[in-house]
Amino acid sequence: MRRAPHPRGLLLRVAEREIESWLLADHEAMVALIGAPVRKRLPDQPDTLADPKAFLLNLVKKAGRDVRWDILPEAGAIASKGLGYNDRLCDLVRT
Repeated sequence: MRRAPHPRGLLLRVAEREIESWLLADHEAMVALIGAPVRKRLPDQPDTLADPKAFLLNLVKKAGRDVRWDILPEAGAIASKGLGYNDRLCDLVRT
């Protein structure tokens, strides 16, 4: 069976641990979500992070208030993430 050549510039990444590693691999989306200063802190190989979700939550501390409000947990909350975490990240994936 003959295989078609891969499109030029094709880069396929599959999240191994958490979907957050897949999100962190999309540097343009992370810059759009958090802001340009975060670009220097984005990992080249997010699947190697021990805890991609914690890494993402730490980056979001530098984001604008509305993003922080959605993604980060309230002070003293039992939850590990904010109430709008899934909505905000699902929107990021869709767009």
